[in-house]
Amino acid sequence: MTFRRSQEQLKSFYFERPPSASHEIPPTLVHPIFGQFVDDCENHTPTRDDNLLASELRYGMSQILETEAERVYLFLQIMRDQGIQARGSEAVVGRARTDADMEEDGHRDVIIEFKNEMASRGAELLFQARGYYRLSVDVDGLNGVKKSQLTVARHMGALKKAINALRDYNRNLRPSENSKQDISELEKCFPYETEFDLRDGWSKCHFTYESKIDGKLVYKATSDSVCVKFVRR
Repeated sequence: MTFRRSQEQLKSFYFERPPSASHEIPPTLVHPIFGQFVDDCENHTPTRDDNLLASELRYGMSQILETEAERVYLFLQIMRDQGIQARGSEAVVGRARTDADMEEDGHRDVIIEFKNEMASRGAELLFQARGYYRLSVDVDGLNGVKKSQLTVARHMGALKKAINALRDYNRNLRPSENSKQDISELEKCFPYETEFDLRDGWSKCHFTYESKIDGKLVYKATSDSVCVKFVRR
């Protein structure tokens, strides 16, 4: 079965491809680690190590390499130099192997896959389009590179924090009799938030979810019949 058919029939992955393959609860409400990661990608102040890692990735990954294996090796070497350990492993024994992953007690915190397509073929649509853009407007390319590198440094800093948080979380997981949840079980899950601030500004109301109410991210909860609704600010 192809990935496309699997997604259309089974919705094997919730990542909005196709649009119908989306879960009503976004990852940022499944666990605080994911919400913190999104916030850190915008607000984390890059450290010296973050900037060094971004600089080395910019230089290393910009090289034109002949094979995917060369790119994987170079990337992992850069990450190891910064204290981030990753290696390839078998996701399913004898059937599938990751390019690289980070594992903690049997739980994969991060899975990394590579495609050595950029500049490895005769025609590169991305480079061609960028070339046309540079010819059509007056662009200060150096400032753009500096800004992109700062963004990468911020994101790598956020990623390192998220990896450490995921590892701590997985270390404390209790073994489950059935660790593989099917889609029907996932449909029953609720957001992780179980309290909110009251108007007095200092006390909180704690609640337990009972059921979902028609509408997006609207739930009935116990605590004087509370209706919980999540919205973007």
